[in-house]
Amino acid sequence: TAPGNEVRDYMMATPLVDSVGAALTALQVSGPVYSEFQLNIPFDMEKDARAWGYADLKDNRVDIDAPPMMLEKATGRIQFDNDVVTTSGLSAELLSQPISLDFHGESADQGYNVTINTLGDWDVEPLKPYLGERWLSLVSGHAPWQMDIDLQLNDVGFTYQVDVLAQLGRLASEYPYPLTKKVGEAGQAKLQASGNQESISARLQIPNAKYQTEIDISGDVPVLTATNLVLGKGGFKISPVVGHDASIRLDELNLDKWATLLDTPESKAQSVLANMKTPTIPLPTRIEVETPNLLLGGIEFHDLALNASKKNLSWQLDVNSQEVKGKATYLKPYDLSVSLDHLHLYLPDFEEMTKERSSIFASEDQSAPLITNFDRKFHAEMP
Repeated sequence: TAPGNEVRDYMMATPLVDSVGAALTALQVSGPVYSEFQLNIPFDMEKDARAWGYADLKDNRVDIDAPPMMLEKATGRIQFDNDVVTTSGLSAELLSQPISLDFHGESADQGYNVTINTLGDWDVEPLKPYLGERWLSLVSGHAPWQMDIDLQLNDVGFTYQVDVLAQLGRLASEYPYPLTKKVGEAGQAKLQASGNQESISARLQIPNAKYQTEIDISGDVPVLTATNLVLGKGGFKISPVVGHDASIRLDELNLDKWATLLDTPESKAQSVLANMKTPTIPLPTRIEVETPNLLLGGIEFHDLALNASKKNLSWQLDVNSQEVKGKATYLKPYDLSVSLDHLHLYLPDFEEMTKERSSIFASEDQSAPLITNFDRKFHAEMP
């Protein structure tokens, strides 16, 4: 019996350095470990030596470098036979929720290959201290999931591939459309990522939404060098993606609801994620919107097609709908140039207001509506 790091260091100083030593580097065990192993070293040089045995974990902490994970209360047996290292049904806790883990490691032509298969069924509530109340307050229920990791260790570093699949049938979401969901509605979340010690390419897909990104992890804080967001119809781009794009093709889009949601103040209790060196999510610089119905600032737009792109410091917009058609150039906060082919807006609140008030300009008229947050933000952005 010895601490996990001492068992690893011992294996690294033996002929097991390329097998058990490599496996215990991929799975860094902290706390006491009980191990038994046997060595068969023949005097005949033509015969291969053999080392086999096991290491028992009981409520140990296990750190996985790629992708980074910290397992608590890991319990189970790791078996090894020369270069082959396996464990089946290792139980542990990840983010304070139970998981089951299988592990298989084996020497390859160049380096050492590791496969990790993980199963879990997580509730949303225990994730709030880690991910944040603000983003999970509108989500409830639980989701069974599985994660498969393929890791290749070599002399100069590592490469890995991750596939995560979660079943969302028992989850409910009160986010605005298109992310609204009721319990019992079928759906899956898929995450695919591949990378090495310098960069990661990742794809996330949930019902009605897709997101892909290229991440530079060579520095102290990860940087999202390229992103692609798809809401509604549309597929992933071929990796690696370039730039920061957003494509929205939905039956309807209520930007007022999303603006209200994003304006929700942060919770006073900081999450674990908020205290980590997490990357900043960049805003899109190229945006395409196609929708039959758009609500913005209380105004409805129909059969809308919008293209917006940022070049240098200015935005160029091209919009076409039943209500408005034209182009605009916007350099925040100095210049706004608009050229319209037509403009026809229906403002039901304005029409009702003219019926009830003698003058829409009378400041003493106490029935005048209060200025909304949208009004304040819109006027603050205008030159």
